[in-house]
Amino acid sequence: MNKQQEPRLRFKGFTGTWEEKKVIDFSPLQRGFDLPVSKITEGDYPVVFSNGILKSHNQYKVKGVGIVTGRSGTIGEVTFVEKDFWPHNTALWVTNFFGNNPQFVFHFLKNFDLSRFATGSGVPTLNRNDVHNQTIYVPKFEEQTYLGNFFRRLDSQIAESRAVLEKSRQLKKAMLAKMFPANGEKLPKIRFKGFKGDWESRKLGELCTITTGKLDANAMTENGRYDFFTSGIKKYKIDHYAFIGPAITIAGNGATIGYMHYADGYFNAYQRTYVLTGIQANRNFIFSEINQKLQNKIKQESRAGNIPYIVLDMLTELSIDIPTIEEQTAIGNFFRQLDETIALQTAEVEKLNQLKKGLLAAMLV
Repeated sequence: MNKQQEPRLRFKGFTGTWEEKKVIDFSPLQRGFDLPVSKITEGDYPVVFSNGILKSHNQYKVKGVGIVTGRSGTIGEVTFVEKDFWPHNTALWVTNFFGNNPQFVFHFLKNFDLSRFATGSGVPTLNRNDVHNQTIYVPKFEEQTYLGNFFRRLDSQIAESRAVLEKSRQLKKAMLAKMFPANGEKLPKIRFKGFKGDWESRKLGELCTITTGKLDANAMTENGRYDFFTSGIKKYKIDHYAFIGPAITIAGNGATIGYMHYADGYFNAYQRTYVLTGIQANRNFIFSEINQKLQNKIKQESRAGNIPYIVLDMLTELSIDIPTIEEQTAIGNFFRQLDETIALQTAEVEKLNQLKKGLLAAMLV
């Protein structure tokens, strides 16, 4: 038996090999229709671009349930549409499912990695003839329905988890704006009960020692003894240390410029990672205050180029408003707890995404 003709994991009661087909006989892709952005008039019908639904229009081109994927630009993005819609000419669409379950087709195409059929230099274009000629294996309709419904429920769970995470992120953003004074002001809009009086303005360089690491970004050692901080989000390990916490690290360049970590115990850092030690304020409070102000300063002052980066005076001269140590502690603890909640919610979303990825690989051929 050809093991490629049935999945590794199946629902109880389903056996036998899946049927061999060509993609064109399973979900033929058709080209979308031109619609200049300037001509889009807000209405009841979604306009689906190569990267998903972006706008609505007062007319539709395709009636009923459909699936849309990118034809040029964003290739590999697959969108399920449950009402009449207008597929843009940057996209390809499917509504003829030849008796197959639409939800199964949707998840099958998402797992099929359509981006590997992109051709051309510059802006890639999906070669649908290459896609149509691919040999695939699909189950009978009943098993398709089980699979489609299962992955639809999993998608709903992922969407709910993302919504909870986004709500927490928006809460943090709103509270950062309200619990710290605005530029030129000495009082925040919201305070914990019992605190009053003006906040004091200080330079960050007056409140801590700011240095950088000395190592290359690839200096990490697998299974090392100490934390190693680079300009990325992930923490690595290394076998020798240069700093002792409690400290804060700030990514000094790259896509995650300004990303911050708490650093405790012995640790080391990349040469473009800033390290804040000897902090003369509540560390949780300072972490949140820098988080609230630094990204704006990066946008205003970062030394532009192919890779944005922070220079030392951007940090040393960063204006920090501080209240009494008691109020610092209350605010710092609040945001530390909120950050921990966001981290747990982020991990939950990632866990569900990885679960879905693994199940798609195991339950589809």
